[in-house]
Amino acid sequence: MANVNINLNQYLNNTYQSLPKTEGRLDSSAVNSELKDAVTLLKDVASGDVVKGTILDMVGNEVKVGMGSSGTLSALLTGDVGVNIGDVVSFEVNKSNPEQIVLKALDAGTSDNSASVRFASNALEQAMVPINEKNTAIVMELVKNNMSINKDALAEFSRLTKMYPEASAKTLVDLTKLGVPVNSENIIQYENYQNYEHSISDKLPVITESLTQMLENTEDLQVLKDIVSFDYEGETSVPAKEALGEQGLADLSKLAKEPELKEAIMKGDMPLKEAVGKLLEENMKLPDKEVLDSPVLKKALKEIVDDRFLMKPADVGKNGEIKDFYTKMLKETANISRVLQEAGKGNSELASSVKDIRQNVTFMNDLNQAMAYVQLPLKFANQNVHSDLYVFKDKRKPIDKDNISALLHLDMDNLGSMDIYVNLTNQNNLSTKFMLENEEMLDFIMEHIDILDERLKNLGYNTNFTVTGSPKSTNAVIDEITGGAKKDLYMETMRFRVDLKA
Repeated sequence: MANVNINLNQYLNNTYQSLPKTEGRLDSSAVNSELKDAVTLLKDVASGDVVKGTILDMVGNEVKVGMGSSGTLSALLTGDVGVNIGDVVSFEVNKSNPEQIVLKALDAGTSDNSASVRFASNALEQAMVPINEKNTAIVMELVKNNMSINKDALAEFSRLTKMYPEASAKTLVDLTKLGVPVNSENIIQYENYQNYEHSISDKLPVITESLTQMLENTEDLQVLKDIVSFDYEGETSVPAKEALGEQGLADLSKLAKEPELKEAIMKGDMPLKEAVGKLLEENMKLPDKEVLDSPVLKKALKEIVDDRFLMKPADVGKNGEIKDFYTKMLKETANISRVLQEAGKGNSELASSVKDIRQNVTFMNDLNQAMAYVQLPLKFANQNVHSDLYVFKDKRKPIDKDNISALLHLDMDNLGSMDIYVNLTNQNNLSTKFMLENEEMLDFIMEHIDILDERLKNLGYNTNFTVTGSPKSTNAVIDEITGGAKKDLYMETMRFRVDLKA
């Protein structure tokens, strides 16, 4: 089983700690060196590479292009595409040497679709790659993402389109740009994310229902017991009393035939999965329809599923808990898949749901090598909540611990969808912007914001809150990851910080 590397702390600590320091401070020479390296990298781009920047000045065919924090690029401009000072343009590098860089403004991706197609066809022809609809779309996506359209790049993507004909051009380009392995599993997962169909918590009702249906067939009780009773070193399992409450515990104990088991369950400290496992074992020997149909047994199965696939909100902030949670989930799904396969149920709906969760976690793990993102399926008192957490990080720089921005998406029963932008400066100034799909809940949030304010101030934070409506149902975290928002992550962070100061 692959190691889980989902760990947001690494983005807040590792890059900062890796830079040379002098007497506890960052060595400015190291930072200056990084900036020089960035400029050098731009001057060393190869022919066929695509770069994007803002035209700052033009004299004849000589241009100065602003490349963000990487500096200014001076070059000669070729081609017949009209550009003006202030335009943000993608350029193909036609020639790159120490003396002179020659750029060609690209018209791919503009409103003139015929010009886009002509450009893409020309690029494919020069690369000796077949000109077809899929390869044309690939060229356009590469240009949008400022990626190379040289011969090697186009040949590789042509190979990928043949290997994965079901994948869109956007998916193939995005996965490559993110550094995520391009395979059938990751293609499915990425497109699930694009369609907002990635929620782990949405799979849990199917798992619970499938396990409950096994109670109807005594031949499935052994399979159910093997799934429910799975144990591994270091696991902590919810006690029966905590999961079911006093009355539920009493009802569960009444299902036991053996007095010793009744007594053990009533004590309340027996793990719920152990209690259910022993009850199933009793009914494998002598099935009791009243026991197997009992509401409390079905509720116990749901609580076991929730305990294994949901996090408690209080655990999210604990060091290492997220990584441990997903490590446990991979072990759980591997066991369920094994048990179902051995029982000849490898093609069941339950097996499919478990497989999807496992592939989802693996995809998240791959994605986490490029960005600080994690899905957090949460268990609250009266509902399960899906959430996505993204920490903004400019890949060109280490995270500034005195200025951190994050984006949280929540899907809740009563409040609906909610996006929350958070900006922490100087380690204690916390600005938060709530964006709610359900505008009727705006007043509710404002009426209770003082509770959150008081708790945060007790933790030492200076707070500032903004609450607004969202124009449509979206997931801002997923839009940022998949490019659905059509915004640069770093620039979005800057815009948010400015909004909060306004």
